[in-house]
Amino acid sequence: MRTTIHSERLDLVPLTPAFLRAMLEHDLAGAGRILGMPVPEGLLDVTDAMSLWLKKLAVDPTLQPWLARAMVLREAGVMVGHIGFHTAPGEEYLRPYAPGGVEFGFTVFSPFLRQGFAREASKALMGWAHQVHGVTSFVLSIRPDNVASQALAAGLGFVRIGSHIDDVDGLEDVLVHILGQPTTSPVSLRFPSSLSTRRLLLRRLQRADAQALCAYRSLPEVARYQSWKTFGPDDAARLLDDQQDRDIGIPGTWLQVAIVEAGTGQLIGDCGLHCLADEPRQFEIGVTLAPSRQGQGYATEALDCLVHYLFTALSARRIFATTDALNDPAAALFRRLGFRQEAHHIEHRAFKGTWTSEFVFALLAREWEMEKGSEKGARK
Repeated sequence: MRTTIHSERLDLVPLTPAFLRAMLEHDLAGAGRILGMPVPEGLLDVTDAMSLWLKKLAVDPTLQPWLARAMVLREAGVMVGHIGFHTAPGEEYLRPYAPGGVEFGFTVFSPFLRQGFAREASKALMGWAHQVHGVTSFVLSIRPDNVASQALAAGLGFVRIGSHIDDVDGLEDVLVHILGQPTTSPVSLRFPSSLSTRRLLLRRLQRADAQALCAYRSLPEVARYQSWKTFGPDDAARLLDDQQDRDIGIPGTWLQVAIVEAGTGQLIGDCGLHCLADEPRQFEIGVTLAPSRQGQGYATEALDCLVHYLFTALSARRIFATTDALNDPAAALFRRLGFRQEAHHIEHRAFKGTWTSEFVFALLAREWEMEKGSEKGARK
Protein backbone atom coordinates (compact mmCIF):
# COMPACT_ATOMS: atom_id res chain seq x y z
CA MET A 1 0.00 0.00 0.00
CA ARG A 2 1.54 3.27 -1.16
CA THR A 3 0.65 5.88 1.48
CA THR A 4 2.31 9.26 0.97
CA ILE A 5 2.94 11.43 4.03
CA HIS A 6 2.54 15.18 3.51
CA SER A 7 4.21 18.03 5.41
CA GLU A 8 4.35 21.78 4.73
CA ARG A 9 6.84 21.50 1.86
CA LEU A 10 7.48 17.81 1.43
CA ASP A 11 5.83 14.62 0.25
CA LEU A 12 7.32 11.45 1.77
CA VAL A 13 6.77 8.90 -0.98
CA PRO A 14 7.35 5.13 -0.35
CA LEU A 15 10.10 3.57 -2.48
CA THR A 16 8.36 0.57 -4.06
CA PRO A 17 9.91 -2.80 -4.94
CA ALA A 18 9.83 -1.84 -8.64
CA PHE A 19 11.77 1.35 -7.88
CA LEU A 20 14.29 -0.54 -5.74
CA ARG A 21 14.86 -3.17 -8.45
CA ALA A 22 15.49 -0.45 -11.02
CA MET A 23 18.00 1.24 -8.73
CA LEU A 24 19.81 -2.05 -8.05
CA GLU A 25 20.15 -2.40 -11.87
CA HIS A 26 21.55 1.18 -11.97
CA ASP A 27 18.61 2.14 -14.19
CA LEU A 28 18.19 5.74 -13.05
CA ALA A 29 15.87 6.59 -15.94
CA GLY A 30 13.58 3.65 -15.17
CA ALA A 31 13.60 4.46 -11.46
CA GLY A 32 12.73 8.07 -12.31
CA ARG A 33 9.75 7.00 -14.39
CA ILE A 34 8.45 4.89 -11.50
CA LEU A 35 8.94 7.71 -8.98
CA GLY A 36 7.65 10.37 -11.37
CA MET A 37 10.74 12.60 -11.21
CA PRO A 38 14.50 12.50 -11.86
CA VAL A 39 16.51 10.41 -9.40
CA PRO A 40 19.79 11.90 -8.11
CA GLU A 41 22.88 9.79 -8.80
CA GLY A 42 23.76 10.08 -5.11
CA LEU A 43 21.03 7.58 -4.36
CA LEU A 44 23.23 4.88 -5.89
CA ASP A 45 25.41 5.16 -2.77
CA VAL A 46 22.79 3.29 -0.75
CA THR A 47 22.23 0.27 -2.98
CA ASP A 48 23.31 -2.08 -0.16
CA ALA A 49 20.49 -0.69 1.96
CA MET A 50 18.11 -0.94 -1.01
CA SER A 51 18.93 -4.62 -1.41
CA LEU A 52 18.06 -5.15 2.27
CA TRP A 53 14.79 -3.20 1.92
CA LEU A 54 13.82 -5.28 -1.12
CA LYS A 55 14.47 -8.53 0.75
CA LYS A 56 12.35 -7.36 3.69
CA LEU A 57 9.48 -6.43 1.36
CA ALA A 58 9.68 -9.80 -0.40
CA VAL A 59 9.17 -11.53 2.96
CA ASP A 60 6.51 -9.10 4.25
CA PRO A 61 4.94 -6.63 1.76
CA THR A 62 3.01 -4.96 4.62
CA LEU A 63 6.31 -3.37 5.72
CA GLN A 64 6.11 -0.97 2.76
CA PRO A 65 4.79 2.05 4.73
CA TRP A 66 7.54 1.63 7.35
CA LEU A 67 10.58 1.43 5.09
CA ALA A 68 12.36 3.98 2.89
CA ARG A 69 10.61 7.03 1.47
CA ALA A 70 11.76 9.69 -0.95
CA MET A 71 11.75 13.24 0.44
CA VAL A 72 10.12 15.10 -2.43
CA LEU A 73 10.04 18.91 -2.51
CA ARG A 74 6.47 19.25 -3.68
CA GLU A 75 6.61 22.61 -5.43
CA ALA A 76 9.78 21.85 -7.39
CA GLY A 77 9.06 18.17 -7.99
CA VAL A 78 12.57 17.09 -6.98
CA MET A 79 13.89 14.44 -4.60
CA VAL A 80 15.92 16.15 -1.86
CA GLY A 81 16.75 13.08 0.25
CA HIS A 82 15.25 9.96 1.78
CA ILE A 83 13.94 8.88 5.16
CA GLY A 84 12.38 5.77 6.66
CA PHE A 85 12.01 3.41 9.58
CA HIS A 86 14.28 0.39 9.86
CA THR A 87 11.44 -1.96 10.84
CA ALA A 88 7.82 -2.00 11.92
CA PRO A 89 7.19 -1.11 15.60
CA GLY A 90 8.05 -3.39 18.48
CA GLU A 91 11.26 -5.07 17.36
CA GLU A 92 12.95 -7.02 20.15
CA TYR A 93 16.25 -5.11 19.93
CA LEU A 94 14.47 -1.89 20.93
CA ARG A 95 12.65 -3.37 23.92
CA PRO A 96 15.24 -2.37 26.61
CA TYR A 97 14.90 1.36 25.98
CA ALA A 98 11.99 1.96 23.58
CA PRO A 99 9.41 -0.84 23.96
CA GLY A 100 6.93 -0.72 21.10
CA GLY A 101 9.08 1.90 19.39
CA VAL A 102 10.73 2.29 16.01
CA GLU A 103 14.14 3.42 14.76
CA PHE A 104 14.50 5.62 11.70
CA GLY A 105 17.21 7.32 9.68
CA PHE A 106 17.45 10.05 7.06
CA THR A 107 19.73 11.55 4.40
CA VAL A 108 19.48 14.95 2.74
CA PHE A 109 21.44 15.40 -0.51
CA SER A 110 24.20 18.04 -0.51
CA PRO A 111 22.45 20.75 -2.61
CA PHE A 112 19.52 20.76 -0.17
CA LEU A 113 21.30 20.84 3.18
CA ARG A 114 20.60 23.50 5.85
CA GLN A 115 17.09 24.18 4.61
CA GLY A 116 15.22 22.34 7.39
CA PHE A 117 14.19 19.36 5.27
CA ALA A 118 15.51 16.70 7.65
CA ARG A 119 13.70 18.27 10.60
CA GLU A 120 10.45 18.68 8.67
CA ALA A 121 10.55 15.12 7.33
CA SER A 122 11.40 13.64 10.74
CA LYS A 123 8.50 15.41 12.43
CA ALA A 124 6.12 14.32 9.67
CA LEU A 125 7.28 10.70 9.80
CA MET A 126 6.98 10.50 13.60
CA GLY A 127 3.63 12.27 13.47
CA TRP A 128 2.28 9.71 10.99
CA ALA A 129 3.50 6.77 13.11
CA HIS A 130 1.92 8.29 16.22
CA GLN A 131 -1.38 9.41 14.73
CA VAL A 132 -2.04 6.35 12.54
CA HIS A 133 -0.39 3.58 14.57
CA GLY A 134 -0.12 4.94 18.11
CA VAL A 135 3.69 4.78 18.25
CA THR A 136 5.19 6.99 20.98
CA SER A 137 8.85 5.92 21.16
CA PHE A 138 11.42 6.76 18.49
CA VAL A 139 15.13 5.95 18.16
CA LEU A 140 18.01 7.47 16.18
CA SER A 141 21.61 6.19 15.85
CA ILE A 142 24.03 9.00 15.01
CA ARG A 143 27.82 9.22 14.89
CA PRO A 144 29.19 11.42 17.71
CA ASP A 145 31.06 13.60 15.17
CA ASN A 146 27.94 14.23 13.06
CA VAL A 147 27.35 17.62 14.65
CA ALA A 148 24.45 18.65 12.40
CA SER A 149 22.42 15.49 12.98
CA GLN A 150 23.20 15.53 16.70
CA ALA A 151 21.89 19.08 16.90
CA LEU A 152 18.80 18.16 14.90
CA ALA A 153 18.07 15.22 17.21
CA ALA A 154 18.47 17.38 20.31
CA GLY A 155 16.09 19.96 18.83
CA LEU A 156 13.50 17.23 18.26
CA GLY A 157 13.72 16.17 21.91
CA PHE A 158 15.95 13.09 21.56
CA VAL A 159 18.26 12.22 24.45
CA ARG A 160 21.33 9.99 24.38
CA ILE A 161 21.01 6.68 26.24
CA GLY A 162 24.25 4.99 25.18
CA SER A 163 26.26 3.92 22.14
CA HIS A 164 26.98 0.93 19.92
CA ILE A 165 29.33 -0.12 17.12
CA ASP A 166 27.65 -0.21 13.71
CA ASP A 167 29.14 -2.60 11.14
CA VAL A 168 29.29 0.18 8.54
CA ASP A 169 29.40 3.51 10.36
CA GLY A 170 31.40 2.50 13.44
CA LEU A 171 30.68 4.17 16.79
CA GLU A 172 27.19 5.66 17.01
CA ASP A 173 25.24 7.32 19.80
CA VAL A 174 21.80 5.84 20.47
CA LEU A 175 19.16 8.51 21.11
CA VAL A 176 15.53 8.13 22.18
CA HIS A 177 12.53 10.44 22.04
CA ILE A 178 9.19 9.64 23.71
CA LEU A 179 6.22 11.67 22.50
CA GLY A 180 4.22 13.26 25.27
CA GLN A 181 7.06 13.09 27.79
CA PRO A 182 6.74 16.19 29.99
CA THR A 183 9.08 19.07 29.25
CA THR A 184 10.00 18.83 32.93
CA SER A 185 11.40 15.36 32.18
CA PRO A 186 13.59 13.91 34.91
CA VAL A 187 16.31 13.10 32.40
CA SER A 188 19.72 14.38 33.52
CA LEU A 189 22.14 12.95 31.03
CA ARG A 190 25.04 12.14 33.34
CA PHE A 191 24.97 10.87 36.91
CA PRO A 192 27.18 13.11 39.10
CA SER A 193 30.83 12.11 39.48
CA SER A 194 29.88 11.25 43.06
CA LEU A 195 27.28 11.90 45.75
CA SER A 196 28.61 12.11 49.29
CA THR A 197 27.13 11.12 52.64
CA ARG A 198 28.72 11.04 56.09
CA ARG A 199 30.44 7.71 55.41
CA LEU A 200 29.87 6.93 51.74
CA LEU A 201 30.57 7.96 48.16
CA LEU A 202 27.97 7.01 45.54
CA ARG A 203 29.31 6.94 41.99
CA ARG A 204 28.97 5.16 38.64
CA LEU A 205 30.34 1.63 38.41
CA GLN A 206 33.84 1.34 36.94
CA ARG A 207 35.58 -1.55 35.21
CA ALA A 208 37.98 -1.75 38.15
CA ASP A 209 35.01 -2.75 40.34
CA ALA A 210 34.72 -6.22 38.75
CA GLN A 211 36.53 -8.18 41.46
CA ALA A 212 34.74 -6.47 44.34
CA LEU A 213 31.35 -6.95 42.62
CA CYS A 214 32.00 -10.68 42.31
CA ALA A 215 33.17 -10.91 45.91
CA TYR A 216 29.79 -10.01 47.42
CA ARG A 217 27.32 -10.72 44.59
CA SER A 218 28.50 -14.33 44.30
CA LEU A 219 27.67 -15.11 47.94
CA PRO A 220 24.56 -17.33 48.32
CA GLU A 221 23.14 -15.17 51.11
CA VAL A 222 23.32 -12.12 48.80
CA ALA A 223 21.93 -13.88 45.71
CA ARG A 224 19.03 -15.42 47.65
CA TYR A 225 16.59 -12.57 47.00
CA GLN A 226 18.21 -11.23 43.80
CA SER A 227 17.53 -12.06 40.16
CA TRP A 228 20.78 -14.00 39.70
CA LYS A 229 21.69 -17.45 40.98
CA THR A 230 25.45 -17.13 40.45
CA PHE A 231 27.63 -14.12 39.73
CA GLY A 232 31.11 -14.66 38.29
CA PRO A 233 33.69 -12.64 36.32
CA ASP A 234 31.75 -12.96 33.04
CA ASP A 235 28.60 -11.63 34.73
CA ALA A 236 30.55 -8.72 36.18
CA ALA A 237 32.08 -7.94 32.77
CA ARG A 238 28.65 -7.93 31.09
CA LEU A 239 27.17 -5.69 33.78
CA LEU A 240 30.07 -3.23 33.60
CA ASP A 241 30.00 -3.17 29.79
CA ASP A 242 26.29 -2.45 29.87
CA GLN A 243 26.70 0.37 32.38
CA GLN A 244 29.61 2.25 30.79
CA ASP A 245 27.41 4.44 28.57
CA ARG A 246 24.28 4.30 30.72
CA ASP A 247 22.79 7.59 31.84
CA ILE A 248 20.36 8.36 34.66
CA GLY A 249 16.65 8.93 34.06
CA ILE A 250 16.41 7.39 30.60
CA PRO A 251 12.98 5.71 30.29
CA GLY A 252 13.11 1.93 30.41
CA THR A 253 16.68 1.59 31.72
CA TRP A 254 18.47 0.67 34.96
CA LEU A 255 21.51 2.53 36.29
CA GLN A 256 23.63 0.70 38.89
CA VAL A 257 25.32 3.03 41.39
CA ALA A 258 28.39 1.93 43.33
CA ILE A 259 28.35 2.25 47.14
CA VAL A 260 31.91 3.07 48.24
CA GLU A 261 33.11 3.34 51.83
CA ALA A 262 34.67 6.79 51.97
CA GLY A 263 37.25 5.93 54.62
CA THR A 264 38.68 2.92 52.78
CA GLY A 265 37.70 3.48 49.12
CA GLN A 266 36.27 -0.05 49.11
CA LEU A 267 33.22 -1.00 47.05
CA ILE A 268 30.75 -2.46 49.55
CA GLY A 269 27.54 -2.65 47.51
CA ASP A 270 25.47 -1.17 44.69
CA CYS A 271 22.06 0.41 44.17
CA GLY A 272 19.79 0.02 41.14
CA LEU A 273 17.76 2.94 39.76
CA HIS A 274 15.11 1.99 37.18
CA CYS A 275 13.35 4.76 35.24
CA LEU A 276 10.00 3.35 34.07
CA ALA A 277 9.53 3.22 30.30
CA ASP A 278 5.95 4.50 30.30
CA GLU A 279 6.19 6.77 33.37
CA PRO A 280 9.62 8.46 33.28
CA ARG A 281 9.02 10.40 36.50
CA GLN A 282 8.66 7.15 38.43
CA PHE A 283 11.68 5.18 39.61
CA GLU A 284 12.13 1.70 41.02
CA ILE A 285 15.00 1.43 43.51
CA GLY A 286 16.92 -1.47 44.97
CA VAL A 287 20.10 -2.18 46.91
CA THR A 288 22.68 -4.95 47.29
CA LEU A 289 25.16 -4.81 50.18
CA ALA A 290 28.10 -7.00 51.17
CA PRO A 291 27.17 -9.09 54.26
CA SER A 292 30.20 -7.73 56.15
CA ARG A 293 28.69 -4.23 55.93
CA GLN A 294 25.07 -5.10 56.68
CA GLY A 295 23.47 -4.03 59.95
CA GLN A 296 25.54 -0.83 60.15
CA GLY A 297 23.13 1.63 58.51
CA TYR A 298 24.99 1.79 55.18
CA ALA A 299 21.97 0.79 53.06
CA THR A 300 19.79 3.39 54.80
CA GLU A 301 22.45 6.06 54.30
CA ALA A 302 22.91 5.24 50.61
CA LEU A 303 19.23 5.02 49.73
CA ASP A 304 18.34 8.15 51.72
CA CYS A 305 20.89 10.04 49.60
CA LEU A 306 19.58 8.62 46.32
CA VAL A 307 15.94 9.27 47.23
CA HIS A 308 16.88 12.90 47.91
CA TYR A 309 18.71 13.06 44.56
CA LEU A 310 15.81 11.58 42.57
CA PHE A 311 13.19 13.86 44.12
CA THR A 312 15.24 17.06 43.91
CA ALA A 313 17.62 16.82 40.95
CA LEU A 314 15.46 14.66 38.67
CA SER A 315 11.97 15.82 39.74
CA ALA A 316 10.79 12.26 40.33
CA ARG A 317 7.11 11.96 41.27
CA ARG A 318 7.15 8.49 42.83
CA ILE A 319 9.81 6.01 43.97
CA PHE A 320 8.99 2.39 44.75
CA ALA A 321 10.70 -0.85 45.74
CA THR A 322 9.70 -4.52 45.61
CA THR A 323 10.98 -6.91 48.28
CA ASP A 324 10.56 -10.62 48.92
CA ALA A 325 8.04 -11.06 51.75
CA LEU A 326 10.58 -13.27 53.57
CA ASN A 327 13.29 -10.59 53.41
CA ASP A 328 12.52 -8.89 56.72
CA PRO A 329 15.64 -6.62 56.74
CA ALA A 330 14.71 -5.18 53.33
CA ALA A 331 11.13 -4.45 54.44
CA ALA A 332 12.43 -2.78 57.59
CA LEU A 333 14.86 -0.71 55.54
CA PHE A 334 12.16 0.85 53.36
CA ARG A 335 9.89 1.46 56.33
CA ARG A 336 12.75 3.36 58.03
CA LEU A 337 13.07 5.49 54.91
CA GLY A 338 9.38 6.47 55.16
CA PHE A 339 8.03 4.28 52.36
CA ARG A 340 4.44 3.07 52.58
CA GLN A 341 3.60 -0.60 52.01
CA GLU A 342 1.31 -0.38 48.99
CA ALA A 343 0.80 -4.06 48.28
CA HIS A 344 1.36 -7.61 49.49
CA HIS A 345 1.25 -9.99 46.55
CA ILE A 346 0.65 -13.55 47.75
CA GLU A 347 2.52 -16.30 45.88
CA HIS A 348 2.10 -14.36 42.66
CA ARG A 349 5.44 -15.04 40.93
CA ALA A 350 7.49 -18.13 40.17
CA PHE A 351 11.00 -17.41 41.43
CA LYS A 352 13.91 -19.84 41.77
CA GLY A 353 11.76 -22.93 41.87
CA THR A 354 8.98 -21.71 44.15
CA TRP A 355 6.00 -19.36 44.24
CA THR A 356 7.12 -16.22 46.02
CA SER A 357 5.22 -13.47 47.80
CA GLU A 358 6.35 -9.85 47.58
CA PHE A 359 5.78 -6.46 49.23
CA VAL A 360 5.63 -3.22 47.25
CA PHE A 361 6.78 -0.07 49.08
CA ALA A 362 6.37 3.43 47.63
CA LEU A 363 6.96 7.08 48.42
CA LEU A 364 5.47 10.10 46.63
CA ALA A 365 7.36 13.36 46.24
CA ARG A 366 4.73 15.25 48.22
CA GLU A 367 4.93 12.70 51.04
CA TRP A 368 8.71 12.97 51.13
CA GLU A 369 8.54 16.78 51.15
CA MET A 370 6.02 16.76 54.01
CA GLU A 371 8.21 14.36 56.00
CA LYS A 372 11.31 16.47 55.44
CA GLY A 373 9.36 19.59 56.41
CA SER A 374 8.19 18.00 59.63
CA GLU A 375 11.76 16.96 60.44
CA LYS A 376 12.96 20.52 59.98
CA GLY A 377 10.15 21.81 62.16
CA ALA A 378 11.00 19.35 64.91
CA ARG A 379 14.64 20.50 64.95
CA LYS A 380 13.79 24.18 65.48
